[in-house]
Amino acid sequence: MKHSDLVDLLKGLERAWNTYGSVTPGSTPPLPPLAGAWVRPSNNIQYFACSDDRGNPDLDLPVVVDVGINYTQAKEWVPGYDIVDKDLNNIDAEKRCIAHCNQERDAWEKTCLCSTALTNPLLLNLSANPPVREFHLVATNFSPWITTHSWWSVIAGSFSPAIAADLLAHPPHSLRSKDPFGHLTALHEKLQKVDASAVWIGHGLEAVAAHFRLWTGRMNIQNWMITGNLAMLHLTPPTVRPGAGPNGEDLVKFGKPRKQGITKMDLLEKPVDE
Repeated sequence: MKHSDLVDLLKGLERAWNTYGSVTPGSTPPLPPLAGAWVRPSNNIQYFACSDDRGNPDLDLPVVVDVGINYTQAKEWVPGYDIVDKDLNNIDAEKRCIAHCNQERDAWEKTCLCSTALTNPLLLNLSANPPVREFHLVATNFSPWITTHSWWSVIAGSFSPAIAADLLAHPPHSLRSKDPFGHLTALHEKLQKVDASAVWIGHGLEAVAAHFRLWTGRMNIQNWMITGNLAMLHLTPPTVRPGAGPNGEDLVKFGKPRKQGITKMDLLEKPVDE
């Protein structure tokens, strides 16, 4: 798919879903009733972003959709309708995972980290380094809320997963749609018409994996994978644990993100609205 076409597709979806939650067009969707304090007071919604075009808007590449990326948190910049994220580190991390899956396919399947029907559309010569084609990366998440602190290490890790659950249960579009992941469904329907071979990757092995498998099953998505937390993939790529399965199968292991502590001052400090 050409990068320019992908950007147009995502911009259209972003505009539609960023206003979809308001009963009155232009009004601000209500914050989650219980966990609203964990959401930035403004500039707090982002549904989609994608990788840079590397200087060529006509660049025609396969599409990988990463479900579970936090584009930004706390005081960091919000991509907004510009959509494009120039940070290519996530692509490099996912390349390593896709390459490892291509090379250790049986272990990935035994660890339930990829579909048995995955067609390896990104496969190149396994002797190449890395043995993966270039691709456009679409970043999205189960929740479009931009939070005041990290989802995993602070909100769910230092406090309670129930806070993250409330954020998921009350997306900005909750007034108009009963499907909390309706934006993902809309993206899937659009991509099916232009690139049915897109690979969907659930990023994160905690709650993301369960939500991802349930949603991809409902959508009948065959090209799916699950990887570890991208922040950890830069430090600890996936490895094979020989004979670790219940019947002596080789399994795949990912490093886990560290849970970070949080101080009272961290909570008192309000994020800056860009």
